[in-house]
Amino acid sequence: MHNQEETFKLRFDGEALRDHTIAVNDLAPSLLALGDLFNEANNIVTNGQAELSLRVKAGFEEGSFTINLDVILPTIERMALFFTSEEGKPILSIMALLGFLGLNVPGLIDLIKRSKGKKPKKVIQIEQSSKVRMEFEGMDSIEVDNAVAKIFNSLGARNAAKNFVRPLDNEGMETIEVFYKGNPTLKINQDDLKSFALPEEIENETISEAVQLYRILSPNFVEGRKWRVSDGVSSYTAEIADGDFLIKIERGETFGSRDYLRAKVITKQWIDNGKLKISRTIVKVIEHIKTKEQIEMHLPDKEE
Repeated sequence: MHNQEETFKLRFDGEALRDHTIAVNDLAPSLLALGDLFNEANNIVTNGQAELSLRVKAGFEEGSFTINLDVILPTIERMALFFTSEEGKPILSIMALLGFLGLNVPGLIDLIKRSKGKKPKKVIQIEQSSKVRMEFEGMDSIEVDNAVAKIFNSLGARNAAKNFVRPLDNEGMETIEVFYKGNPTLKINQDDLKSFALPEEIENETISEAVQLYRILSPNFVEGRKWRVSDGVSSYTAEIADGDFLIKIERGETFGSRDYLRAKVITKQWIDNGKLKISRTIVKVIEHIKTKEQIEMHLPDKEE
């Protein structure tokens, strides 16, 4: 049995490449970063059970500056992963997540371009699907596969993506294109370069995730408003970002005065103008523990 292998072409184009040459100092770091990007995506798809290799295939083609690249998965590792990735083809899964196959669904590169270098303000799991809806300030939301969102939030992957497109920062370098099976599947322009910059980190920001048991003190059914909950020691507000749970509320989920939520919460702390700030987001309601007495709480009427 042969190794699983897929080939794609990478083309650098621009006025500076009319003689079909490119500086090694520009090309080598870009290709190394692309290898890192594949490895980051591979860790998501295969849970780190296999190691891919990205190799330059012999023969540089005429044109602007085009390279043939092979992505290779050894036979033994391929067999071990046959039932753990889509259609038993982990390489194609990885290429799809990165956006290298030209599918009609957004991959990582498309998400980065559309994010304009911003962090999502909200990420909501879509009911009965493997997708999330990511909302960014001042732009339309975008639905992506859970794995794409994970890669997008990986600092290693984002740094690799930034270094992969770094040649576009040079004068006369205009585009980077990907071709698969002879078809153009991805194009990154010089104008997209700013989107690949890492979002600015908040000063001394720390992020933690935990499963907690909360008593509901004050639910709030107005979209975007926070709930007040208690962990038994103190009370505070928390945003609800679990799409499945919000849909249950819309369908008439009832709450008692002493109900509890067992939920996964992400807590962020940072320093703003010398003051400690904190935010809490319930990203998944694992269980709604109801008491015997139930009080119906209806959603407010929508404005006409």
